[in-house]
Amino acid sequence: MTACGPVVVVMAARAEMTQLPRFAVRGRFHRAGTPRVIAVRSGIGLAKAAHATDAAIDRWQPSAV
Repeated sequence: MTACGPVVVVMAARAEMTQLPRFAVRGRFHRAGTPRVIAVRSGIGLAKAAHATDAAIDRWQPSAV
């Protein structure tokens, strides 16, 4: 099975975003031969995480979240 969309990673805080691999660029990163990964910062809380996740799904139609 081939993935058709990117992988979305939802993170609550800016501090978590700093832990992305070196090849991360402006919230989107990929390495040759791997699926595109989009990092989304949601803010803290279940409602904010749910909203950010729904928005990311609508925008990018990811293969995985």
